[in-house]
Amino acid sequence: MKDITDRAIKYIKENYHHEDISLKKVSREVCLSHYYFSHVFKEYCKISFIEYLTKVRLQEAAKLLKNPRLNIDQIAFAVGYQDPGYFSKVFKRAYKISPTRFRRRFFKRRK
Repeated sequence: MKDITDRAIKYIKENYHHEDISLKKVSREVCLSHYYFSHVFKEYCKISFIEYLTKVRLQEAAKLLKNPRLNIDQIAFAVGYQDPGYFSKVFKRAYKISPTRFRRRFFKRRK
């Protein structure tokens, strides 16, 4: 089952930016029912599919926030969120700071 989980992770990392990525879509990619895939993924990764997808998206968002040419809305869309407000809420829940403040702190440290 590790090879299936590895294939799923590879697929997620290549497609996290698509708004329609889902448990069902990834489970079809690895040829498992979404119920079984969910169980296998959590067993091997120790976090749920949605937690993993969110982690990948937010890690990429943190990288993109270091680019001053991109606004928060553009970053939200680039990492697969269609609602910038929801993206900000999820980001803040994970990092304990808003995307705007995260960006400000990054540029403050660089001076």
